[in-house]
Amino acid sequence: MIHVMVLQSLNLVDNALKYARAAADKRVLVRTRRAAEHVLLEVEDRGPGLPHHQRRKIFETFYRCEDESRRETTGVGLGLALVREFTLAHRGSVDVLTAKPSGAVFRVALPVHT
Repeated sequence: MIHVMVLQSLNLVDNALKYARAAADKRVLVRTRRAAEHVLLEVEDRGPGLPHHQRRKIFETFYRCEDESRRETTGVGLGLALVREFTLAHRGSVDVLTAKPSGAVFRVALPVHT
């Protein structure tokens, strides 16, 4: 499970750095903790955040939030789809939440196997 968490955290941190590049607060917070029967990985940024209507779509293969004619970030839209697939393959869940005062929090929850 450690290798899955490392791969997912690299992708989520890379995304946070790309999308928060223009933010006044450029910090990216990475947290891990155990909650009941899950290990949680959270990556939080202070970028523009995500409109609520796009939160499910961003985990689709090749989906990009930005208008292609004005796109400022690189990538083809595979990273979050892979995060979702790896997480589901390990019987976990992935979600995106709104950060306060701005930004996004990506949370991956993987079950603890004893």
